[in-house]
Amino acid sequence: MRRPGFALVMVMMGLVVLGSLGALLATEGRTEVRLSLAAAERARAEAVAEGGIHKALAMIRHPDAALRWPIDGSPQAFTFDDGQVAVRVWDEGGKVDVNQASPPLMVALFTGVTGNAGEGARLARVVVEAREEGGGFQSVRDLRSLPGLDEALYEKLAGFVTVHTRQQGIDGASASSALMTLLAGDEGGTPVSFRTQSRRRVFMIQADATTPGGGFFRRTAIVRLLYADGRPFVIHSWQ
Repeated sequence: MRRPGFALVMVMMGLVVLGSLGALLATEGRTEVRLSLAAAERARAEAVAEGGIHKALAMIRHPDAALRWPIDGSPQAFTFDDGQVAVRVWDEGGKVDVNQASPPLMVALFTGVTGNAGEGARLARVVVEAREEGGGFQSVRDLRSLPGLDEALYEKLAGFVTVHTRQQGIDGASASSALMTLLAGDEGGTPVSFRTQSRRRVFMIQADATTPGGGFFRRTAIVRLLYADGRPFVIHSWQ
C-alpha cells in the first residue's frame, strides 16, 4: 500500500521536472533570438562594408584630384545607412608581383623573409619555375602549395606580394617601409633595379563596418581600374 504522501511527492517531482524543462526551453529560445539578432546585425554590417568598397571605387577615380581619396592606407571614415565604416586603399604596385618580378628581386624577397640567403635563393627558384611551368599564379594563396613554403612562411610573405600588377619591380613610393627594409638586406638601401613606377591600376580596398546593434564586418577587395565607360573596373578578389 502506498503511503498517503507518496502521490504528493510524485506531483511535486513532476512540477520540478516541468519547471526545469520550461526554463531550459526559455533559455534556448533566448539564445536563438540572440543568435538571430547577431546574424542580422552582421549581415547589415556586411552591406555597409560593401557600400564602403563601392564608394572607394568612385572616390579613387574622382575627376577632381583635390577630392580624390589617397591610396596610402590612410582611413576614410563616414556614415553609411546608419552604420559606421572606415575604408583604406593601397596601391598594389607597392608589392612584389610573383608572376612578373625579376629573379634577383625574388631572391631578395625570400632572403629577407627567411633570413637565410641560401634558402631565399632556393625558394625564389621554386617560385620562378612554378610560374613558368604553370603559366602564372592565379592567387597569392597558390604559393602555399609550393614545396618548402609552409603556412608560417606564407603568413610572413602574404602582405608583401601580389599576382595582379604585371610589373617586374615595385613602386618605392607605394611600398610599405617593412617591405623596403626587407629588400634592402645588408646593403642599407633597396637596389634601383628593383624599382619601377606603379601604373596606378590595381588597388586593395579594405572596409571595416560597424552597426548600432554591434555588428561588425570586414570586406577586402582587390580591383583593377579599367577607365572604360562600359566596364570601369574588374574585381580580382572579394573576401
